[in-house]
Amino acid sequence: MQIKYNGFNSSASVNYYETHDIDNQQYIEASFEKQFDYNLNFLIKARKNLELEYSETNSIELNYESDCLKVGVSLSKNFYQNDDIQTSNNLNLFVMLKPFGQPVAPDLSSFVGN
Repeated sequence: MQIKYNGFNSSASVNYYETHDIDNQQYIEASFEKQFDYNLNFLIKARKNLELEYSETNSIELNYESDCLKVGVSLSKNFYQNDDIQTSNNLNLFVMLKPFGQPVAPDLSSFVGN
């Protein structure tokens, strides 16, 4: 099940899903994204395991995106239910080069029969 909202340069969504592999798990995931001027956007996400009743991840992200480049910083926290494994805090800085232009391929339409 998915609920979405879009408007005023922002979007929010709530997703509920289940897995039925080895054992049954139920998850809820919520996200909110706000678009600002100058190609900046802000994103908040959270995911909770409903079956085991604990939060799995929370994250905050700030991105700059142009036609050929995406630069961002992300702060996330991963939780674990096992007491032997401590929670992890992650700070990521990323740079992504995006392809630009149209793919170049020969026109083979003359070989296709009508």
